[in-house]
Amino acid sequence: MEKVTLKFLANNLAKMNEVPNYLSFEKARLYVRKLDLETEREWDIYVRSGNKSKDIPSYPNLDYKEWISWKDFLGCKFSTKEEFLIYCDRNLIRTKEQYYKHYEENPDCGIPFDPIKYYNL
Repeated sequence: MEKVTLKFLANNLAKMNEVPNYLSFEKARLYVRKLDLETEREWDIYVRSGNKSKDIPSYPNLDYKEWISWKDFLGCKFSTKEEFLIYCDRNLIRTKEQYYKHYEENPDCGIPFDPIKYYNL
């Protein structure tokens, strides 16, 4: 066991006060949306898996002042498949190519990266 000294305490307190170098909220949200997670529980499982990038916080809801909701962070603004299909219809999205082009050009639109999996289409 390491002897507790003033130097040891000072070093550990300094580490506790370090501000993590996280991605911006927008960049983290874009990255996370591509993971195709649907719920806060799935996020927790992902974090515990050890696969999470170190530049994204484990608790983004506490670390980002821009936080809106898990639904927003994970990438779905549409609660039902019907809302999603209406959105696609209104935006003239008819093909896979059109879908992914729209997804890339409109990163904040809230459509999931993989709608087939997300909505069980």
